[in-house]
Amino acid sequence: MHALEGRLPVCICMMAAAIVACVPTGNTGDETTKALEFVVTWFPRAKSPETRAEIPLAMTCSTEVLPSRRTFFALTSGTTFAAVFESLVLGASAGVKGETMFEVFGSSGVSSPLFKGCSKLIMERKFKDTGSQIATMYKDLGITMNLAKETGAAMFATAAAYELFRSGISLFPDEDNWSIVKLLEQIAGAEVKW
Repeated sequence: MHALEGRLPVCICMMAAAIVACVPTGNTGDETTKALEFVVTWFPRAKSPETRAEIPLAMTCSTEVLPSRRTFFALTSGTTFAAVFESLVLGASAGVKGETMFEVFGSSGVSSPLFKGCSKLIMERKFKDTGSQIATMYKDLGITMNLAKETGAAMFATAAAYELFRSGISLFPDEDNWSIVKLLEQIAGAEVKW
């Protein structure tokens, strides 16, 4: 049973855990204050005195109780990868040039170093030895899904990303994350290219 189960709303507990993963455990003072301010700013329900009192507890829990920062990275990057891969394949299947998609997405609100880096590698057809192996992301998404099961958190997008990576690793076990786009290309009958 998760040590904080039933004590904080899941979203606040997860955010506190993410913050804990970014600072050494057991810290109080400035780190706890900054984390508390962040959580209160982004989660209005955290403004109640009862919830505020629980956040420092979450901030000082041992790493045995709370997940690592890698869990939250996998959740965010895995679902982002899936969205990027699907967007690029949809564009390619609709006849949009890769260069156009790169310029449009790259100058929009969804632009990020992750988008720019992985889309370039996809369009250059570099799927191996780029430093981001599919096996690692698949493992980390699995850890994330296990944590979600333990805590009762619903992870719809992460579950879909996990299944996409499961399919990708079965086809391209020695390749990098972007190789999943080849699976989607096979289904769509299109290829993402410049």
